[in-house]
Amino acid sequence: MKRLKALQDLLGDLNDLHNLAATVGETLEASALEGARRLREAATGVGGELHEELAADERPGLVALLQRTHGDRTRLLDDLLGGWLVEDGALVQLEADLRSFTASLRGRPPSGVEIERKYLLSGLPSACEGVTPLELDQGYVPGERLVERIRRVRDGGAEKFLRTVKSGRGLTRIEIEEECDRGTFETLWALTEGKRVQKKRYRVESDGFTWEIDAFTDRELFLAEVELDDPETEVTVPEWLAPHLVREVTNEDTYVNVNLAK
Repeated sequence: MKRLKALQDLLGDLNDLHNLAATVGETLEASALEGARRLREAATGVGGELHEELAADERPGLVALLQRTHGDRTRLLDDLLGGWLVEDGALVQLEADLRSFTASLRGRPPSGVEIERKYLLSGLPSACEGVTPLELDQGYVPGERLVERIRRVRDGGAEKFLRTVKSGRGLTRIEIEEECDRGTFETLWALTEGKRVQKKRYRVESDGFTWEIDAFTDRELFLAEVELDDPETEVTVPEWLAPHLVREVTNEDTYVNVNLAK
């Protein structure tokens, strides 16, 4: 954003010079009136000596300052017109920078926001064959306004423990997640009895999206999820997934994990 800073500085300097010129101009006018009054009084013998009044005249200094201010302002205006407002000038480049920056922001969901679509499947797609799944054990600590999810993720011989709080429903939800240690997991896990889910998760890359296929191991249920950067992003179901697609269930509370937990 160097161009934006440069334009901001240039316009700020122009504004300062404009205000200075106005102040000096007003002071010069007031000084001229006061000087004329004193000269008249000196010339008629009412005021001080005439030569003293002429020597004390401050108007030449104010005129010089006003001329310098005008010159500086003219130079900055030339910079603005010649460097920024011409065809293919810096202003055009700044607009391009801002458009690029805005586009990059659109591609990033705000921190803590989860955007995903969910689909009910009739079985495990063939694309999952040969994919080593993650093993997920997750439970829900009950609460009146917030429900916390506790999850253990097994990836081969490695284990990871996560605490997550979600809010909202449907396509876009708030999600706050952090990793925790085994001791914290085991303490909270004891509170989730009767509100647990077990499943295997297969990750399949397809057409720029990462599809997560969940095969529940505590019941006969298969779900597919795809996370998005923008809620307006159109999703085309891949050919390998289409034969198993029953319907989209993004907005069906029945298939929210906390409601599936038992």
